[in-house]
Amino acid sequence: MNPISSKFCSSSKNISILLRRFKSDIEIRWVQPLRVRIHDPKKSGDLAAYTDPEPSRLRRSYQVLADTDVYKNASPAVKQLLSAEYQNNWQKFKIYKNDMINDVRRHPCDFGSSEASIAALTASIRYYQRLVLVDEYKSKSKAIRNEWKVQLQEMVSRRNGLLSHLRKSDYKRFEWLLEKLNLVYRPSPVDTRNLSRKPAMVKLVNDYCTRTKNEKLEAYKKELEKEQIEFFKEKEVILAEIEDEEKKLELNS
Repeated sequence: MNPISSKFCSSSKNISILLRRFKSDIEIRWVQPLRVRIHDPKKSGDLAAYTDPEPSRLRRSYQVLADTDVYKNASPAVKQLLSAEYQNNWQKFKIYKNDMINDVRRHPCDFGSSEASIAALTASIRYYQRLVLVDEYKSKSKAIRNEWKVQLQEMVSRRNGLLSHLRKSDYKRFEWLLEKLNLVYRPSPVDTRNLSRKPAMVKLVNDYCTRTKNEKLEAYKKELEKEQIEFFKEKEVILAEIEDEEKKLELNS
């Protein structure tokens, strides 16, 4: 190898080693933000969680019998068998979903309007959030849990689309529906680029340089304002001396 090239290589290695050992006094740190999962209510905008109906409630298929004499005269054992206490989780979810639809629908046969569809999706979203988050369901296989998360993401996207359409067409009803269902509208972000360290550090350094520059300019401005009084005093003395010299030399005449 040429001695000049070997000397250059050794010097470049030394420079790289020095750069690695160099530590700046400027503390600029980038902390990677925590990823908000799709099953987290903070991302979907649900302020309320799924709750099971009261055990004394009738099944959804037997709610027509609630005001009849047959049900009122039935024995306590029969009423208990017909209640939600002896139903599986899916049947309890149907009662919860039906209650949410009844709160917002426009007429008794309304199951296809935007409000009813959003209420049905909200009930499903909260039910699947409970499936993913609650410990008793964590014994399921990973494939089943991933399937729940995919279904949850699809339902959240569909509900956001319906909310966006309702927001453009009828804003007052959109606000009323959010308050009724205890929701916060969180649309999808416009910029979907993944966060990485390098561009974030460039932005942090630029912000730090701009902030430091403004702080130094402000400090220099205050320092000049303090020296302004002395400057005016010296200026007054110098102007007085110039005026006296002009009088002696009779330059004003």
